[in-house]
Amino acid sequence: MHNGFTRTLMPFLLIAPTALSAAIPVRQQWKVGEEREVDEGIYFRLLKVESGWRLWRIETRGSVECRAVKSARGQVHPFPIGAGAMFGFGEPYITIWKHRGELRYFWKGVDFENSMVQIRRQGAKFWDIDNGEQVFNDTNVVEVKIGSWEYPAVRVGYHETKGVMDFAGWSAMRMAVDECDEAR
Repeated sequence: MHNGFTRTLMPFLLIAPTALSAAIPVRQQWKVGEEREVDEGIYFRLLKVESGWRLWRIETRGSVECRAVKSARGQVHPFPIGAGAMFGFGEPYITIWKHRGELRYFWKGVDFENSMVQIRRQGAKFWDIDNGEQVFNDTNVVEVKIGSWEYPAVRVGYHETKGVMDFAGWSAMRMAVDECDEAR
């Protein structure tokens, strides 16, 4: 039995998922080796896909760098959006890159700047603060909780992002980022 509300609402129920997927291109398909200009003068090339990780080469007129990115279980994979944030959607996710000759990692929540990252290793009771110096291996599974502010200077727009990160492929991606960085 259909009433006026159902007849009015039905087109929106059918169109909304299509409109949402058009507005947020989470189904971006990249082929290994493919390069695109994702922002003016910023080129991303997908170099490798392995164990849920994506290895990217990012080139601008002034620099080239490589980053490996992996999202938490059940999240879409972050995709290139260009300057500043570099990747969008799929939060929480982790990025590996090389800075001043040292491999580093960074957790990404909803907002550009995180105020606190906490992790809890599988089987642990308590959360630990992750200041970017934790040691992970390919068998680690951790819960991650990222607190971030949309406007951190005035403490407005707090968001908390949670997920479970599987570190399978961690060692291979660290090596791949290192090799990619050396080849640039």
